[in-house]
Amino acid sequence: MPAYDRRIVDDDLDELSPELPAIALEGPKAVGKTATALQRCHTAYRLDDPAEREIVAGGTMPSSAT
Repeated sequence: MPAYDRRIVDDDLDELSPELPAIALEGPKAVGKTATALQRCHTAYRLDDPAEREIVAGGTMPSSAT
């Protein structure tokens, strides 16, 4: 995996993320939304993975999730 390149929004997210339980990142494809989010999250559910999407849809969280 390549090194993470900080984006313009990173400074704002660094300031806001301790205060908010969730943040939605929206934008065009291939601009780094997922990479940016993964730098800050404790738990990630990839909805493009059918098994993880089923967990979220069913409301059943694995015991390792916080």
